[in-house]
Amino acid sequence: MASFNHQQNGSMRVAVIGASRGIGKELVKQLVEMKDTQVIASTRSPSTNLDGSNVKLVTLDITNDASVTAAAKTISKLDILIINAAMGNNDTLLGTSSDDLVSYLNTNVVGPNRVIKAFLPALLAGKMRKIIVISSTSGSNELQRGKRVGFNGPYSVSKAALNMLAVQYHNELQDQGFTVVPIHPGGLQLIWGISLARVE
Repeated sequence: MASFNHQQNGSMRVAVIGASRGIGKELVKQLVEMKDTQVIASTRSPSTNLDGSNVKLVTLDITNDASVTAAAKTISKLDILIINAAMGNNDTLLGTSSDDLVSYLNTNVVGPNRVIKAFLPALLAGKMRKIIVISSTSGSNELQRGKRVGFNGPYSVSKAALNMLAVQYHNELQDQGFTVVPIHPGGLQLIWGISLARVE
C-alpha cells in the first residue's frame, strides 16, 4: 500500500469510494490501522463487513448523480479521495453493444467525474488535496498496442479515458494545490478467478 504523509495538526481524512471488496476493502483495512486517520468507506449498499472506531460508512452508487451528491454532503472536510469503484469484464469491442459500452464509460469515467466534482468542496476544506483514481495498465496505449494485457476491449477504452480524466483534473486543479493521479495497483484475485485489479 502507498504511504501517506500525515497532517501535522489533527487527523488525516481519507475517503475510499468502492470499498466493499478487493482493493478498496484492503485499503480501508490498512488505513484504519494508521494513527490519527479517519476513514470514509463507500459501498453501493449498506455494508457491515467494514468496521473500526475511525470508519464512517456511506452508501454511494457511482453511476447515480443523486446518490453521489447525497454521500458527499455528509462529509465536510477531506484530505485524500481514492476512487476505486469500477466495472470490468474480459469483453471484446466487437462483442460489446453500444449500451454496454455506455455502461462501462458511465461507471469507469463519468462515475469518477461525478465523485470528484461532488467531493471537491470537502477537499478544498482539507489540507492535503490529493485525488487518486485506481486505473489499470489495460488503459495504457503503449502496453495495449499489439498485446493483450489484462482486460481488453471496452474496459481498456474506459481506463484510457479515466487516465486522461485524471491528467486533465490535475491540470485544472494544480494551481489550488491539488495532486490528481491515476495508479495501477497490481493484480488481485477476485470473483471471476482472473488475476487483475478490478473492484466494486
